[in-house]
Amino acid sequence: MTGHAQFPDDVTLLGMLYAALGRSSQPYARIVSIDTTAAERSPGVRVVLTGERAAAFAKPVPTSWTPG
Repeated sequence: MTGHAQFPDDVTLLGMLYAALGRSSQPYARIVSIDTTAAERSPGVRVVLTGERAAAFAKPVPTSWTPG
């Protein structure tokens, strides 16, 4: 042991991308649409992913354990 741990946040790889999450400013609100135009036009943005878009290629993640 050297006392010098490497953490995932300390790793930088060539071509590495970063993610940023945006959350609703209105708790318990029913979101009926999301305008992603400004985010998509921002410099350096590769993709803007909403829940609706992610559902097209991702399986749901269980949020609780159910005995079975």
